[in-house]
Amino acid sequence: MKVTNTGVNEEMIRQGLAWVFTRYCDRPICQEWKALEAEARKARRGLWSMPNAVPPWEFRRRTR
Repeated sequence: MKVTNTGVNEEMIRQGLAWVFTRYCDRPICQEWKALEAEARKARRGLWSMPNAVPPWEFRRRTR
């Protein structure tokens, strides 16, 4: 099985272990990633099982 960066990204998003950073995600694959994130949110997997999960870009902004 060949593992690609895209495959790793997809799996992390699918499992609810990563956000899609939509600000810079303008490639066609981003639409798939957004759909995977929506599925993970709906299923309350990973990050989405926590009531107050904070995206890393917001966390960094708060701690400056």
